[in-house]
Amino acid sequence: MKHHLRFFVAVVFAAYFVATYFLIAHYVVSKGVLHAPMIVWERDIPFLPWTFFIYILVYATPLIAFLLLRTTESLKATFWSFLVALTIHQIVWIFYPVEFVLRPVIPPNSGWLLSMTDAFLKLDSPAVNCLPSLHVTYAFLSYFTLHVYRPRFAPWFLFLAVIISISTLTFKQHYIVDVAGGIFVALVMKRIFLSK
Repeated sequence: MKHHLRFFVAVVFAAYFVATYFLIAHYVVSKGVLHAPMIVWERDIPFLPWTFFIYILVYATPLIAFLLLRTTESLKATFWSFLVALTIHQIVWIFYPVEFVLRPVIPPNSGWLLSMTDAFLKLDSPAVNCLPSLHVTYAFLSYFTLHVYRPRFAPWFLFLAVIISISTLTFKQHYIVDVAGGIFVALVMKRIFLSK
């Protein structure tokens, strides 16, 4: 598969994700039944605005992993693992919608970093569709894909998967159970699609 075709597939996939994500969020909010599976001490996890820059790495990580693949077999396996993972997430989001209630209130004129953080949080508002964490699933699926098909790059992507997962907590986007759920979905997809 040529690079421009790969890039096209990735862009179409991203567009599909964005459209369905916000449609499901709208549907979930209209139903009005939201859950918050929070562990008591999660309130003590600090809000670290600078981890925004780690959190957003997930928007590039799967694309880079996808572009590093060489064979049609690896491209197909990766595409299907990501698509099925997204579908699993969407089903859970619809039937067990989770709202993140620990987002900080950022006062106006708080400096450029907090202003940028506030703008991003408002873009992804309301904070629903949390369980499982798609950030975590996609970060770990990127690692699992390269672990199987391009092992030379895998350690870097494992590092990215770990710090992205931590950033979902410190950037106040997910509960711990969301992170665990995201890892679980990635492991299932690995077992189904990425085991040679």
